[in-house]
Amino acid sequence: MFQIASALNELGFGFYYPVRPFFQDISFNELASRIEREYCERISKYFNRDLLKKSFDTVRIKGLFEVRTQRPSLEELMKFIEQGRAVICMISYDKLTDQTLGILKQNGHYITLTGMGKNFVYAHDSGPQGAMPNRPIRKNKFIGCWDFNFFDWDLIVV
Repeated sequence: MFQIASALNELGFGFYYPVRPFFQDISFNELASRIEREYCERISKYFNRDLLKKSFDTVRIKGLFEVRTQRPSLEELMKFIEQGRAVICMISYDKLTDQTLGILKQNGHYITLTGMGKNFVYAHDSGPQGAMPNRPIRKNKFIGCWDFNFFDWDLIVV
């Protein structure tokens, strides 16, 4: 998400990027190690660490984040959607598809929320097994897939 925040800033877009309190204190090397170990071990060998660090430094130095002690609620997400804002979430694709290190052999997958009903969250899902516009995801499944316990709240709102 911090790479998305850095790119959005460079392109002149306004956005909201909530992070956990320790994001403001974590070192880049510790963060990169956690990404490699906990997020996507299989593809981390392809990361461009210099670009990753540049994005990290941009977000930290320019203060392009808001520290929050709690994850934004589903009600907050719904308000953003109603305002016509793009709500981009990182989820565990393996949890979404009930697999253990399944097709991607990684956890992270981005979806853009498009709506919310009584029992479902709706999202544009770009794959990896084919695009699914307005994919219905049961709310309890979404919450379980969305909770990475990582350094941010796995969310950026444009």
